[in-house]
Amino acid sequence: MKKEDIHSQTLGYEPKDMKPVHLFTTFFLTVTGRAQRNEVLNKTAVVRNKKGLLDGYTLDGLHERLLAEGRIASTLTKKELDLIRWQLHSLLNNDQAMNAAFRPFKTFGNDYTGTSEWFLSHHNRLDGYAGTFIYQILDATRKGKEVLKFARETIAEPNDTLTLLMRPVLDGNTDEGVVDMIAEYTGKFGDLTSERLQKISQLMKTETEALVLLCQNLQQRESKYSRLRHLILGLGTWLFRYLLKVGTPAEQRPTLLLDFSDRADSRLRVQSRWCYNRHYNNVLELYHRWNQNGSYDADIEEDSIFVKKKGNKAAQGSDYSFLSEHYLELAVRMGLAQPRSGSTYKHFELQPDTLRTLLLSVIGPDSVEEISCIAPRLRETWGLVFGGCPDDRRYLRDDGYSGIDEEDLFGIDRAGFIRLAKKLNMASEPSDGLVLLAATPEILP
Repeated sequence: MKKEDIHSQTLGYEPKDMKPVHLFTTFFLTVTGRAQRNEVLNKTAVVRNKKGLLDGYTLDGLHERLLAEGRIASTLTKKELDLIRWQLHSLLNNDQAMNAAFRPFKTFGNDYTGTSEWFLSHHNRLDGYAGTFIYQILDATRKGKEVLKFARETIAEPNDTLTLLMRPVLDGNTDEGVVDMIAEYTGKFGDLTSERLQKISQLMKTETEALVLLCQNLQQRESKYSRLRHLILGLGTWLFRYLLKVGTPAEQRPTLLLDFSDRADSRLRVQSRWCYNRHYNNVLELYHRWNQNGSYDADIEEDSIFVKKKGNKAAQGSDYSFLSEHYLELAVRMGLAQPRSGSTYKHFELQPDTLRTLLLSVIGPDSVEEISCIAPRLRETWGLVFGGCPDDRRYLRDDGYSGIDEEDLFGIDRAGFIRLAKKLNMASEPSDGLVLLAATPEILP
């Protein structure tokens, strides 16, 4: 068996330490079926390289080309162009994923932080085709197709600010880069059979329905950037939830014990860290566990499929570190775990944007609901536990979490969640004990 066969059979894509922009690009390349070359954009927006700027990337060479092609006015000086380049660099490289992609340079990948189909580049896919995998699962159901329709219509909206700003250095022909990401996926991982598509779709039915509600809420937002950002956070959380569902043994649940205590020495923090490490180890052992159960056509450890070589010698044992890296990157970069720094002591705590995204996935656009109604949906859909449900303590105890008293969970943790929701203008407390949540602040009392 090849590595691709194992990835395909186990998860359906290759687990990698991807950034949100990598997932964004592959997903929307699949949605639109088009990519942009954007050589001039790349040479304008890349302002540094470890080898130094060469040829068409130099300020002199770029200024000469832009003048010759009529992309800038003859009155624009090199100094002014250089200032513009640095601004474009900061806007398009917000995810630290943009690289010099054209001669005399070579790149392992290049993705722009963008808000439209004009910035979709077709270089080496650094998300392991996870975006194409998600697309196929969503495309297999009526509800999932609604999410794809929203994505397709949103990415195609013209005249967003970033696109207008970049227009002088964008490609002129949007149809010259036709791509078939599903054909690429199939060539690498094989077909996702209709039986498997339906099986995974059923497994992720609740999460997919939540994405539909998220899209309904996002349609009311003015900013195209905001809509796309929240959609990718939703898709990334969907993927993380899928990873946990596949990676969690049958006797456990993919629970995320959130800690909003803001205290590194609290009992909540200890248990939330244990929750994070428990899932970490489950995912790390996924391929080994499947191999032990005879789920593959061959013994992948006896055949040394994932053994790394040290020089001319093979290291002892299989190396599944790519699974732990994938888990880490999804949890941190999708705003589910903190701290974002390199500390190994991580716990589950939502970043503000992620909390907004997940609340928008469980609250109707025109609804005002009590926290007692919303918390069970968050727990059922995304596995989030923070003291919002009256039976959360028993729920956690059944999952093996101990040492959390009622004040920790129903006082400190619940209060921290409410405090953050209030900061996002998604919650109000009109009277003692009554906490209301809504998708928009205008309808809150």
